[in-house]
Amino acid sequence: MPAAPALAEGVWTEAVISPAGVLNAVAYENRISAWAAGNLGVVFHFKGSAWEVYPSGTDQDLYGVAVSGGGQAWAVGAGGAIVHFDGNSWDLDPQSGAVTMQDLHAVAFLNESNGWVAGSGVVLHYDGTSWTKVLVTTRTLNGIAASSEDYIWFCGNEGALILFDGTTFTPYVVGAADWKGISFPYRRLGWAVGTGGAIARFNPGKYTADPHWGLVSSPTALDLSGICVLPDPEWGYAVGAGGMRLALADNGDWKVEASGGGDLRDVDLPNRMEGAAVGGSGTARIVMVRAKTTEKDLFQVRVFPNPYDPGEGGVLTFDRLPANVKSIEIITLRGEEVGSLGHGIEYDSATGMAFWRGANRRGKTVAAGPYLFRVSAPGVKDRKGTILVVKR
Repeated sequence: MPAAPALAEGVWTEAVISPAGVLNAVAYENRISAWAAGNLGVVFHFKGSAWEVYPSGTDQDLYGVAVSGGGQAWAVGAGGAIVHFDGNSWDLDPQSGAVTMQDLHAVAFLNESNGWVAGSGVVLHYDGTSWTKVLVTTRTLNGIAASSEDYIWFCGNEGALILFDGTTFTPYVVGAADWKGISFPYRRLGWAVGTGGAIARFNPGKYTADPHWGLVSSPTALDLSGICVLPDPEWGYAVGAGGMRLALADNGDWKVEASGGGDLRDVDLPNRMEGAAVGGSGTARIVMVRAKTTEKDLFQVRVFPNPYDPGEGGVLTFDRLPANVKSIEIITLRGEEVGSLGHGIEYDSATGMAFWRGANRRGKTVAAGPYLFRVSAPGVKDRKGTILVVKR
């Protein structure tokens, strides 16, 4: 069996931003869209090159931020504050402070019409039209991991972890830490971090459907407040006080990767190549992870469907692509160009996907048979593959 391609990972660098209040949450959607929210209603937007301050519509401290799809985003905070970005501007939601006056600490969306908020003793649900209070508890809830409509976890103070299965909220108590952040790389495996450096791992095992959390060894006693873990293979970061940044090693252990500077309060990474951690102590702090490319770095190209139906078209998806592609070409076995970037091939850099309609540069559907693709990107070796065109 051939060896798996090496995983090119990013490197962390301090972002240059205008001093502002402490940042508490980040939602990193893709390489050209990310949001960060913090104290005194501060909101930053990243568009691919720099972080810019946006008016948020409130001066309340904001503790959670999330994107909901369709270019929209939400942030929540002190005194039941709920603010909404509709694609153009941030404004107070009509129900802000009305559904609850309790502080709201986290927000997550499955899609534009299914959102969740957790706070001091409350859980709110959004159905696409309005917010409803769906749970009242004695515990303060600090984080949400929303995997599907029937599988949502909330974490909170005094060891509280709560599972919503689509119908019922079931509480669990794991350890004595205040759990501040929670992440599920996939449905049945998750992580939580909290005060005193506490880390818990969820894995129900092969033979039981009952949730099972267990405390795991932590390399720090500093408070941890944010975590993001990705699957295939399981990998991620946790952040906390004193600029603490922990990395999840291949063997499942956490190790200290860096510390120092202002506190880090949240982290979000859509893949190994990019993301951000935010925080600060008196002034805002954003630390970004961006691709570090070398000649040895590899990225993969997947074709779907293959065989390719020119009547329907298809896509080339790039895994671990470290930067925008420089060129994409479709050629015949004889080396004749059929299409190229901007001439029959459309590339969406935000999602890392190229669309080919199965037509040549002049828009005429190509003949059935095998075609070659060649993808070039800065700093890495070209990738080549075959597309089999079948007319149905």
